[in-house]
Order: sequence, then C-alpha cells, then structure tokens
Amino acid sequence: MSALETNILARYDVRAGGPARAEEQVASATVERGAQLFVAKTVVLELEWVLRGVYGHPPEDVCRVFERLLALLHVDIEDRAEVEAALANLHKGLDFADALHHASSRACESPLSFDARGFAGKARRLAMTPPVRGPSWSALHSMTSSARSSSACGITKPSVLAVLRLMTSSNFVGCSTGSSCGRAPASTRPA
Repeated sequence: MSALETNILARYDVRAGGPARAEEQVASATVERGAQLFVAKTVVLELEWVLRGVYGHPPEDVCRVFERLLALLHVDIEDRAEVEAALANLHKGLDFADALHHASSRACESPLSFDARGFAGKARRLAMTPPVRGPSWSALHSMTSSARSSSACGITKPSVLAVLRLMTSSNFVGCSTGSSCGRAPASTRPA
C-alpha cells in the first residue's frame, strides 16, 4: 500500500493544465489504477485548505472532491468516520478544520475554543455533541493562588517560589513590585 500526499490529490482533482498537465496525468494514473492507497487525516485537512485557500474552491466543490475520494473503494482514509462526519458538517456550514477537530474529539467531554463566533457559535447553532465551549478563566493558575503558606513548627511563611514570582513578574499600571530603581518594567504584557 502506498500513501498519497496532498500534492498528488490536488493534481488529481484540480485540472490546471499547462506545465502541470504531466503531473495531472501521473496523479490520475496513480489514483485510478486500483492499487490500495492510504490517505492520512492530515492530508485530508491539508487538501481542503489547498482547494479552498489556494484554488478558491467554494465548500460545495470541496465536498464533491471528498465525496469522490471517499467513494474510491481502494483508497483507505485514516479515521474515515471522522472525515465523513466533518464532511457532513462542512455541508452544514462549519469550517472543515473545525469540523474535523470536533469529529476527532467526540470521545471528549467538550472541545474548547476561543472562537466564540466561529467554531463554538456555529457548533452551538448546529446543536453538535459534544458541545464546543470556551475555556474556563477560573482554570487559570493565578499567582496569588500559588502563594499558599507553609507551616513549619507553627511559624507560617509564604511559599518562596510564589514570592519570587510575584516580585519578578508582577506589574501594575505604571509601576512594578520588587526593586526597580524607580523605573517601570521595559515591557509588559497587554491586559
């Protein structure tokens, strides 16, 4: 069994002609000769990006390409069920990469995304399960939560690591903690 790379599949499906014509003929012969072939899920993802991003194909054309590829009995597509689920959600308007990530995460409690209007919003409108949600801000480890005190012989003292982190990385509007020679830090992370 041979594994197909994205460029072979792109040449098979996109007929650009000209200098690429010879490659298109070789790609067609390779795919259509009937020998067992393997297509990795990453190749499927990259092929969608090439068809949409490089060649400007609309989602309907991308769906037709994948349906034709899935119909080839001698082509083994990695995680075929996930690719088919992603294709179904592409038909419904979800971005293919998001749809494939979701289909590959079905065993999880919930895929997490900052993309509230895109991935999470569309997934919510489609009532996809598991639901896509934003990460919990409370899950972040705060500096002050690491400043738990330790007790040795009844004397309470803060965690040395927490104090050091607080002194070296805390900054407030226009000032900093620790010894700064009276100057604010050279750069701070935007809030």
